Amino acid sequence: MSEFQQWLASQVIYTPEDVQQINAKLAAQIQAMPASEMQEYMDQWQAKLKVLDGKNFQEAQAWLGAYLLPCADGYRAQVLKQLGLTDVADMSAAQLNDAILRISEGRLSCQQSRSSYTASQQQMQQSVQQRTAASQQAQQQAATVGMNYGSGAGSQSPYSPSKFNPPPPPEMHFYVNGNGQIGYTLPF
Repeated sequence: MSEFQQWLASQVIYTPEDVQQINAKLAAQIQAMPASEMQEYMDQWQAKLKVLDGKNFQEAQAWLGAYLLPCADGYRAQVLKQLGLTDVADMSAAQLNDAILRISEGRLSCQQSRSSYTASQQQMQQSVQQRTAASQQAQQQAATVGMNYGSGAGSQSPYSPSKFNPPPPPEMHFYVNGNGQIGYTLPF
């Protein structure tokens, strides 16, 4: 049990309150257990500790701890329940190995979502840059045409009103939402 207590002290999945509950439940189980079942119980714990101290579980635990760190307690409890990790003391070694697989799947899913989001953000940024460059080029061409049109000597009387020069159209910002749809926002 001292090995398990060391693991509980170093783990990053459970809150201090969770650890207290796990310890209380464990102590009650041990007190209620007949001596004839104690050896089998200790053998099961040796198998659990082997998994808990293994490299795969340590890596999965580190990622899960970092993932859960900024989460509220309710969400943390929900994620642990989905992963089947509500109480590690009640799990068998095989169940702990299954939990490692579920954590790894969650990790992969998060990485894929992050990659997809980053790619869509980069694509959107490139699209906006291209539209901005095209708009600037069109404005420069329009200004050049306007200069050439009015450059002839005497082409406009100094007493006539100046040519209508409307302001440039407002810049629209485009974005791509999570469903691949393109939208835009106006500056007002």
